[in-house]
Amino acid sequence: MLAALLFLAMAATDPAAAPAPYEVIRAGDRAKTCEVLLQEVNGLNAELQAEQTRQAEAMNDSVKDQMGAMRGGGAVASSLASLVPFGGQALSMAREAQASAAQRKMADQMTAFAQDAMALQPMYQRLDYLMDLYNSKAC
Repeated sequence: MLAALLFLAMAATDPAAAPAPYEVIRAGDRAKTCEVLLQEVNGLNAELQAEQTRQAEAMNDSVKDQMGAMRGGGAVASSLASLVPFGGQALSMAREAQASAAQRKMADQMTAFAQDAMALQPMYQRLDYLMDLYNSKAC
């Protein structure tokens, strides 16, 4: 009985509750003055540009890291591998495994980047909506 009550109490106070959805259209938007609309449009635009820049830099860093990982070891590793029987074959296999792991990691990161970009869609919709309001007021 006590266990059931504890379970119900924990379920009722879920700390991982989902955040509220982004509101594209908000109460009072139509009543905003041209100046207020302009401020919000410019602020939202700056926020979106900053996020796009951050995402582009993260993607560039990821690509650079992955390309470096796919290149594998340099001349020293090749020289050492030539001294060991079947060393060249072992080095080749190790480089292939490293490249494969780097490709998987890059694919995962690209999926994450795409999800981040999709998460911005409601903000773009809000920006479009606010621009339409601004233009309809003949500001």
